[in-house]
Amino acid sequence: MKLISYITTQYLRAVGWSALGIIFLILLLDGSDQANFMSTRGITPIHGLYNSLYRLPDFLLQTLPLIVLVSGMVTFIRLSKSMEIIAAKTSGFTIRQILIGPVSMTLLIGIMATAFLNPISSAMNSSSNQYLISLGISNATDIQLNSKGIFLREEFESVHVIIIADKIDSLGTTLYNAKRMELSKSNVFISRVQAPTSNLIENSWIMKDATSWQIVKQGDTKKIDKSTHTQLTFDTSITQEQILNSFSDPRMISIWQLPNFINQLQNSGFDARRHLRYFQTELARPLILISMLLVACAFTATIKIRKSLSIAVVLCLLTGFSLYSFGRLISSLADNHQLPLLISSVGPPLCGIFLSLSILMFREDIT
Repeated sequence: MKLISYITTQYLRAVGWSALGIIFLILLLDGSDQANFMSTRGITPIHGLYNSLYRLPDFLLQTLPLIVLVSGMVTFIRLSKSMEIIAAKTSGFTIRQILIGPVSMTLLIGIMATAFLNPISSAMNSSSNQYLISLGISNATDIQLNSKGIFLREEFESVHVIIIADKIDSLGTTLYNAKRMELSKSNVFISRVQAPTSNLIENSWIMKDATSWQIVKQGDTKKIDKSTHTQLTFDTSITQEQILNSFSDPRMISIWQLPNFINQLQNSGFDARRHLRYFQTELARPLILISMLLVACAFTATIKIRKSLSIAVVLCLLTGFSLYSFGRLISSLADNHQLPLLISSVGPPLCGIFLSLSILMFREDIT
């Protein structure tokens, strides 16, 4: 038990230092990139650092497999060079017993990252988007999806425009049972238009067979004038890409809210395949991290001579990055309906786990 506790402590210490190193690199690289991005738009570069802090949890989630891989390498290289692994094996410990502590901690890290860091990351991504809007870099267009349908909001110089629809087609250009309302800056009702469909064509909403209600002044009084129209056209700053991108980035949504959001997407006519794949991949994060730990162990836990250290490190890094690239490729195929979603989420980490276990068992047999 003391040996397991000692190895676990060494591993957690390596995770902490690796995480600090990765955070420093993220802030250095992304912070400089964001500062340059801001300065080219005439904005003080310090705002780039602020936006980089908003983006930090998301980058940390994406680099968590690298953190575990590097931590595993550091831990097992240190134990191998100090001959502690050989001493443990001589005392009757197997590699499975040595890995109990690191694997358990990696599993816990994966669960905690999915359950707690993911919601923080999604909230910070939304805050980053709002921060860019406040700086005037992004448009203030609000596109949301809720249980009642599609909600779009635009701001013009003198009015607010709100569009509500029951459904939208998969291309993001046709709204069904659309309602368009205009409000003044002081939120006073101006007009309302309702139509069975509303089509987005060249920066304009075209509403056919529409019914409109307009506020009309008659002297000191106001009344609502109702009329029907074969077709009405309204200017808009909303684009098809904005609509699709608003519903295509699952990183903006907490994993706890994703199941309901996926149901809303499907009920609204959208293809929720990308969100389903992302949801399953988030749930499979503990497996991904364990596969990276086992890869590190397979290549660095049995180093006997210093000459093999550099080769082992290179092979370990190449294997880790190959698994990561393989996972990205499988995800792209799954998004394009070429592979089942389950394979795309658990296939790459299981490949890494089985490959690492086969290497470990082979080396256990020959030693």
